[in-house]
Amino acid sequence: MDSIGTILQSMVRTVEESKKDLFQIQEDSQIQLEKIQQNLEQLQTEIEVAIQEQDRLYVLFKQARLQLVEVSRSFQNFSEKEIEAAYNQANEIQMQLFVATENEEHLKKRRTELQEDFSRIEEMIERSAKISLKISVIIDYLTNDVWQLKDEAEESKKSRAFGIKMLESQEEERKRLSREIHDGPAQMMAHLVAKSDLIERMLLVRPKEEVGKELRELKKDVRSTLTEVRRIIYDLRPMVLDDLGIVPALRKYLKNVSEKNEIKTELRVQGHEMRLDSKLEAAIFRVVQESVNNVLKHGKNATQIIVNFSFGLKINIQIKDNGLGFDMQEKKENSFGILGMKERVSLFQGKLEIYSALNSGTTVQVIFPVEK
Repeated sequence: MDSIGTILQSMVRTVEESKKDLFQIQEDSQIQLEKIQQNLEQLQTEIEVAIQEQDRLYVLFKQARLQLVEVSRSFQNFSEKEIEAAYNQANEIQMQLFVATENEEHLKKRRTELQEDFSRIEEMIERSAKISLKISVIIDYLTNDVWQLKDEAEESKKSRAFGIKMLESQEEERKRLSREIHDGPAQMMAHLVAKSDLIERMLLVRPKEEVGKELRELKKDVRSTLTEVRRIIYDLRPMVLDDLGIVPALRKYLKNVSEKNEIKTELRVQGHEMRLDSKLEAAIFRVVQESVNNVLKHGKNATQIIVNFSFGLKINIQIKDNGLGFDMQEKKENSFGILGMKERVSLFQGKLEIYSALNSGTTVQVIFPVEK
């Protein structure tokens, strides 16, 4: 057993080092991606300037051609120097127009190359993220489940599969959170940095009114970023759950769901409201959250979600929606979402049942015993 443990520890160290290397590649690629984005923005500005220069030269060229036509018609009315100057001017403008056109084509070609590089690096980051997810699952499996398998060799295949699914779910959630932070606050903050640099340059050349307008926009963007960060923090663990309890936390959560998804939500509370064990409150919140997420993802045509919360000798919770529902005979009994909720409820000796029928919505019934 000791030799097996040593081998496993060595494997874990090797895999963890590979994960760190992969993470560094992702970070370097992300930095390169941001640089390409900045170059693309700069190129777009240069292309717009090049187009404006072409338009200006084209107007001048038309004027020069008209001058040549006039000279040709009244050749005898112009001196030799005037005729030569007219031809030279037209030729010079034509050459400038040719150079400007070539410059625009070069800039557009460079933009296309950068866009291709951007797509390629994005794809590489996505692939590395998937590999990182698999590595994390392997590490968790090696450091947790494999050790259990030594003592529980007769554990059923279904239980092992569920354990692996649980690890995958955790890593998927971490990946989702990472992507949400990257696409939300991280991008917003990068935008704020770029905008602050722009304002810093504007201070030197632009009127105070324009700088003031940009500062007000920057302040608005900072507030939006702060709101997004608070939303992500709330999804992780709402502070109101620890401070005020399960009912205020659910009320705030359902309000946020309603505002974000344009679906009507309602919390109905019965019995004498009281604080519960913090772990039980967290379990209740996650079960309701998972049920509501299922409605948002799978509850076709659902326009309303009602959560009934009853205090008493037992905690009774119902999450009901008015969607199309589904045929209970055809539903997947072993779907991971349902298994996860049942596993969480069973930790507190609770019971979870799901009722649904076509065109009759779905009801999730959860009951927890309450210790005096």
